[in-house]
Amino acid sequence: EEKPPRVVGFFPSNASAAYPVFRDTARKLQGLISFGECFDAAMQRKFLGAPAKKAVLQLVKADKRERKLTYQGPLAQPPLSRWVATHSVSLVQDLSTESSIESHMALGVPVFLLLMPDSYEDELTEMMVAFRAVASSVRERLLFGYGFKDTEPWPVFAQQLGIPASAKGAFWMIVGNGMDATGRDWSTAWLAPPSLGFQIYAMEARGDETAEDVTQAKVQAFVDRFLKQVDEMAPPQVWEGVVE
Repeated sequence: EEKPPRVVGFFPSNASAAYPVFRDTARKLQGLISFGECFDAAMQRKFLGAPAKKAVLQLVKADKRERKLTYQGPLAQPPLSRWVATHSVSLVQDLSTESSIESHMALGVPVFLLLMPDSYEDELTEMMVAFRAVASSVRERLLFGYGFKDTEPWPVFAQQLGIPASAKGAFWMIVGNGMDATGRDWSTAWLAPPSLGFQIYAMEARGDETAEDVTQAKVQAFVDRFLKQVDEMAPPQVWEGVVE
């Protein structure tokens, strides 16, 4: 059984400047993910190759593509919380179960959702190259997921999204769950939404387009239009972190 993701902080001591930031983030995200801390030099040498001279914050996952990720952003609680949440899931998530849909939508970040017909399945691997490239460039602002609209559990959810059962082709949309298009306020504690709901911020019916017609440029253009609108509503915050 795969272990759930967890965050591990390696510190020279609990007097490290980054340690209070790490502890505050752990309190804010305790309902989302587990946190652990390490001060022992021998253990740090085992996992890092050498004792920590300054804080090293890692996200450890049971993901073959992303086994360990190290935080490189400012040492402040809101950006660290957002980084942990957006990197705790796969870069492009297969949303083939109701539980995966609920957990993805609950994170508090808008989701680029690709709902596609079964005919896309044979070209899915090649198509994911384009989606992964775009997803990696906007990861802390937008999650990516996909599902087959004619395969359970998506037919019911597609109706909630206003997509008729007779609709042909794929749909690109950016959706959220009870939040603004800018996403949640990461300075507050994370709480799971009381229920699953869909808010549509952007949507395109791709019509007769086939999987081989999907390009990185098209996906990037769709995403950029949405993010431009978000930036006009609320310009991204610039955080100053503590200095070690």
